[in-house]
Amino acid sequence: IYGAASLEQRERLMRSAPLVAYGTPTFWPFVAGERFYHNATVWPFVTAYWTWAAAEGGNTSAVQHGLDANTRAAALFLTNKENMVAATGHFEGTALNSDRQLWSVAGMLAGTYRLLFGIRLEPDRLVLRPMVPPSYGGERTLRALRYRGATLTIVVRGHGDGVAAARLDGHPVERAEIPDSLTGAHTLEITM
Repeated sequence: IYGAASLEQRERLMRSAPLVAYGTPTFWPFVAGERFYHNATVWPFVTAYWTWAAAEGGNTSAVQHGLDANTRAAALFLTNKENMVAATGHFEGTALNSDRQLWSVAGMLAGTYRLLFGIRLEPDRLVLRPMVPPSYGGERTLRALRYRGATLTIVVRGHGDGVAAARLDGHPVERAEIPDSLTGAHTLEITM
């Protein structure tokens, strides 16, 4: 339903989504007296989904919040916890939890690949549409990314929600895209 919604509808959905300091609650409102597992908790993969939606809607501040929430949890606990108590941002008090939770790890990785590098796989090409909040600006490089017959180095400079310029192997290109027919080692540089 979100994919078919107009930009105005998407913005309204994002504004109405519940949000706490430590991410996006798994469901809302909380149920009083129920244990902290799905209830009154933040799961990093849910925050990741919400953050992707924020990027699709062009909401830079929401993307910042989502990236910050997941980065904070991983850095604070030195692992990717399954969930955290929504009111405290800590795993203590949850009914069940685990370290190195695969969906939490996937949410963190997707924040890098899908947002900060903007990787989108399409049937005939790799499209790059980064969404980089101001505090994540600077330069980042992804090396040895295998895409079909190519091995890519991708460099993203600056911040913003759109590609200002792209260069493939030092030559300007109209779009930050890699065709599926490209082979060998190549470098795509993106300026936001």
